[in-house]
Amino acid sequence: MNPLFKSKWLEDLRSDKHVQGEGQLRTLDNRFCCLGVLCDLYNPDGWEENLEEWSYGEGPDYCHEIGVLPHDFRVDMGIDGDAQDHLIRMNDAGKSFAEIADWIEANL
Repeated sequence: MNPLFKSKWLEDLRSDKHVQGEGQLRTLDNRFCCLGVLCDLYNPDGWEENLEEWSYGEGPDYCHEIGVLPHDFRVDMGIDGDAQDHLIRMNDAGKSFAEIADWIEANL
């Protein structure tokens, strides 16, 4: 994984900067999954709000996504599909951001 973003992502996950949510990168009431925290760190202006949800996309090559990282962004960050799926499962199963940060630190 990109070491600069990994370090900053871990720091953000271990802080109180974001309220944890599930099922989406970012909910309408501004709760974030662990992957949404990474998106927000990379570009807080990359979010697009519509009436039902937030989506995240960056530039013309990153399609807007709701529940997973945009493919090109995920590849650029060095997160494979299996790791992304594991992080989603951990987040949506109720693991805390701190627990998820520990897994990221050890495995990515």
